[in-house]
Amino acid sequence: MSDWLRGRVDGVALAFGDRAVRYGDLAHAVDAAVLPQGDGVVGCRAGTDPVDLVVTVLACLARGRAVA
Repeated sequence: MSDWLRGRVDGVALAFGDRAVRYGDLAHAVDAAVLPQGDGVVGCRAGTDPVDLVVTVLACLARGRAVA
């Protein structure tokens, strides 16, 4: 996983409009993310919540899964 995800636990990692996600919460969400079974490409749908999208992409990267 990228070192940037290991920022200060209480520091803001993502901000979308009025929604902010702290590094600690983001790291926890990535670790807890449930990906589809198998080793195929994980798809992200258009219109997905931006935070959920980033969590899915980071979880795929952390687990060696392709993501589109």
